Amino acid sequence: MPGWINTPEEEAAWKKAKGVVSKQRKKKESEFKDQDWGLVTKIAKNILEASSETLIYHLSDVQYKLEARTRQQRKAQDIYSPNNKLLASLSTMAALNTEVITALRACDEKVGQETLAKEIQETTTKLRLLLAQVKK
Repeated sequence: MPGWINTPEEEAAWKKAKGVVSKQRKKKESEFKDQDWGLVTKIAKNILEASSETLIYHLSDVQYKLEARTRQQRKAQDIYSPNNKLLASLSTMAALNTEVITALRACDEKVGQETLAKEIQETTTKLRLLLAQVKK
């Protein structure tokens, strides 16, 4: 491992970059040459530089989508009967959950994962409440 790796985040980025190069070039780590190691270093440093920007992007993207779905849900509730409104709400919540899970998978930072996991838990709670209303 190179001398510039001093933190767990740097080590994780290095391991991830090794996996990417190994998969892309179909080589085992023991078969890496100088060019391969140079690419690993470049990818690892890009991961470290991009991780905070990526997290902010994913969180803002999720927030935008949540707001858009909420607007769509309000419009849907205006034109549907009470039962259909609940079904539309359930459908919207399920779609939101899927988007949050997708963003969670795309997010590499633990802080972002915890934030998105919290969003999933809150959404799940809302889904349970809506489902209970539908069952009545």
